[in-house]
Amino acid sequence: MGAIGSLLRAIILALVIGAIVAIIGALAALFVCAEGCAWAESASELVSSPAPGLPQVTMAVLLGGLLLLGLAIALAPRDSVTSLAAIFALLIGIDSFLYWLPRSVPVDGASDRNAQPRGRGPDSVPSSQSESVPVSEPTALAQDDKPEPLTCASGTFLDGDACTPCETGQTFPEDPQLTFAPVETGATWQYAQDARVVSADTGQEISLRTLASQLADSTALCDAKSLLVYGSASSDGARERNVARAQARASNLADAIRQACTGRSNGLTIFALSLGQAEAPQDVAEDRLVGISIIDAATGAAPDGSMILDELGYALAEGQRVAPLLARRDRFPHPWQGPSGTIQGIEVKARPTRT
Repeated sequence: MGAIGSLLRAIILALVIGAIVAIIGALAALFVCAEGCAWAESASELVSSPAPGLPQVTMAVLLGGLLLLGLAIALAPRDSVTSLAAIFALLIGIDSFLYWLPRSVPVDGASDRNAQPRGRGPDSVPSSQSESVPVSEPTALAQDDKPEPLTCASGTFLDGDACTPCETGQTFPEDPQLTFAPVETGATWQYAQDARVVSADTGQEISLRTLASQLADSTALCDAKSLLVYGSASSDGARERNVARAQARASNLADAIRQACTGRSNGLTIFALSLGQAEAPQDVAEDRLVGISIIDAATGAAPDGSMILDELGYALAEGQRVAPLLARRDRFPHPWQGPSGTIQGIEVKARPTRT
């Protein structure tokens, strides 16, 4: 091979080897120093700066060309200078590494070469010639534009971003003054009678006084402080006579219980309530139930007629079981005779509330 052949061989080998080590150097810079290598940034700035007298050519290109020439010369002789060629190849890789090395952005916000595309060539504009972008300073709020602190009225306090009342209200029903417990008499009034009853268990007729004596023995009737007894009549016969019979039944029941509890009670008070005559197509025994309710003064107050009727209305509105006869009160639409005189039935109403 002649001198020209050896020269061509050296150039080709220099280009191939130079390209390989340049690629390796670039990859090492981009991946090994992806987050930046501060120790090499000064050298990187140097190789990225324009070459003296050649503003369109960077130092990296100039040095790379010289090193490539040196590599070709080291490979030109028939017996290549391997050690010298290795040094040139290594320097080419270092040159590529420094050129492609990522660098941190300057604190003052000026652009560096890494803000430009990676394809750098003769037409690239040096970083020193880049235009700086003005950064606007934040504008402070004028004193008049600042929001006024939220103030709350008297009786409220600031809870987050809202005024909340210092006091809250909760509504409860008033406590009952009286409570009622039904007494299971197990009897109905004998038809057209006001002093005799029929036992529901045996179907036998017994006197009212016998029933009262039995109840005094088997229930807490005589232990109560107050009782409410009921009188009613079925729909058969003349109204005036039936209304009078209903009142007589209530009065007679009160007398029979009072006598049965003599010596067994302590100041027992008995109130009577007559529902009058039932309005129904025919007589039914359920309209003649013998009814008694034990009254308990929960607050210790002495019950009177007005209080009893009011508390009966509250208890019925609350669904309490006061007496079986009152569950049929809709069958007695005409005026009743109560402990406070004539009334138009019981006013079923909600109990008063307190806050």
